[in-house]
Amino acid sequence: MRKILARVLGCLMRFLDRVLEKLGLRESNGFFEGSSTSPSISSITPGSVFRRRLECFLKDPDTYTAVMCMTAFVVGPGFHVSGKEEAVKIVDEFNQRVGMDQLLFKAISEMLWAGNSFWLRLRESGRIVGLRNIPLPSITAIHRDDSEIRALEIQTITGASAKIDFKDVVHFYFIKHGNDVLGSPINRPLMEWRTIYDPDRNLSYQIPSYYDIKWSMEWAMWKVLMKYPPRHIYQFPRIGGEAQKEYAEKIKLMLPGEDIVTNQEVKVIDVRMDPRARFDAYVEYLDNKVTLGLMNSILRLFTKPGFTEASAKEA
Repeated sequence: MRKILARVLGCLMRFLDRVLEKLGLRESNGFFEGSSTSPSISSITPGSVFRRRLECFLKDPDTYTAVMCMTAFVVGPGFHVSGKEEAVKIVDEFNQRVGMDQLLFKAISEMLWAGNSFWLRLRESGRIVGLRNIPLPSITAIHRDDSEIRALEIQTITGASAKIDFKDVVHFYFIKHGNDVLGSPINRPLMEWRTIYDPDRNLSYQIPSYYDIKWSMEWAMWKVLMKYPPRHIYQFPRIGGEAQKEYAEKIKLMLPGEDIVTNQEVKVIDVRMDPRARFDAYVEYLDNKVTLGLMNSILRLFTKPGFTEASAKEA
């Protein structure tokens, strides 16, 4: 039985190898397994970082709008190829085959929200015939030396781990700082926690990122909204017992805007929100920080009355 299972497993693995090779996910297109990196090469594990950046991009409306608008501004005008007719024809055919417009849109958007975009070179007979995007959350490790990336390690759809020689990768990045080999997204200042030092207590404190503060405030606003909807307290001083219960049930069933008609003495008290629970100043402060952090005043067109396109360009 064990021999049969081992034989079936071996056939399955060989089949998966052939499938991955056809898809450009094996040695013929730069993947290599069982090889070790040089001792002088260190490894970065960016999986959680890229997942965090993707979350901020997909779940924050300001960030999503800013990134998509800037991507459209960059890619929208298109590009023009000039030169010798034969060379232009080759380039145009390649651009059409790889879907260059879609490729650029994907690459630019990833550069903006993640700081990086990785593409695998697909080759046939030694020639590059296409580019395949490497999903950022699938990258489990980046092997680097002092100045550059040497290899990527990713998790495939089968759950297996594979390494890619970086010579077979096209790396687009936004901005690099210091000795970083990875680029930074436009909203990096909004994503990272900050450290402050309290000299009186000789202690350091961590301040949450602007995203965390913003989302926490939205959660607090939701709780306040649920706690303080338009409510009234009805007091019937001369009614008690079963009659009081009957009035209470009828009041509970009243729809918004409906009034109660009675010949009994009644006192109505409005339940008002504590003025300290207002968020106006905090919301405006965070809104300004997010707009600055995203480096895109186009958001004002959607959120500020009287803010025109001319104002956005001037800003």
